[in-house]
Amino acid sequence: MSDTTETYPWGDMIWHKASPAPFTAASMFIHSGAHCGKHCHDNADEMVIVSAGSIELHFEDGDTVTLHTGESYLVAKDTPHEIVNHPHAPARVTLVFDNVDRTYIPFEETPMH
Repeated sequence: MSDTTETYPWGDMIWHKASPAPFTAASMFIHSGAHCGKHCHDNADEMVIVSAGSIELHFEDGDTVTLHTGESYLVAKDTPHEIVNHPHAPARVTLVFDNVDRTYIPFEETPMH
């Protein structure tokens, strides 16, 4: 199966297809200083792995987690969050969801899914 690329104002998502698998994965390329919009996934945990650059995960409760190249963080299902890139350079992030039919629930107009 082939990969699917989606382009957004903040960057690109490349969805990777695997068969059979209970997971789905995407490569996310985020422009310098861009953010993807606050959202959650009510049926999937999301592993965020930084492949290049550094990002911040902003959570609805005001907490922020900073991740650098090689670091990862598990965002639990139903947790509103946003990925924000630092302004100095683009970033590359791998996202892994534990449900191929993961939901995407936006809290802002900026699309992310």
